[in-house]
Order: sequence, then structure tokens, then C-alpha cells
Amino acid sequence: MDYASLDRRKILTYLKENGGTASVDDIIDYSGVESLRAYSLIQQLKLNGEIIVLKESSFGAPTLIRIAEH
Repeated sequence: MDYASLDRRKILTYLKENGGTASVDDIIDYSGVESLRAYSLIQQLKLNGEIIVLKESSFGAPTLIRIAEH
């Protein structure tokens, strides 16, 4: 079973269910995504152009993201 693919879908589904924008903390807390995989998957989604990072922490970690409009 491809758990990364499942978690990727959970992130995108959570974003769609919440108006397209959500904090990374809320995604980790409420989407069901494995917290250890969340940031790497968010980075992959960003590189694929599927999401946009709206806010980052002072260390560069995403804190607020939204679905990219194609």
C-alpha cells in the first residue's frame, strides 16, 4: 500500500473541504495525514504546482497553504 499517496490525497481533500486554504497545523491535526510525512508531501505538492505556500515560519517551514488555481 502506498501510504504517501494516501496522505497526499488526505491533504488535498482537507484543503478542498475547507475552502482551499488551511494551516499546516490544522492539516496535521484534522486531516488524518501522518504527521511525519506531512511537510515532505507539502513540499512535493508545492514543487508540482498543486499548492501555494502563503505563509512560512521564520525557519522557512510552510504554515499556511492553499490549492493552486490552474
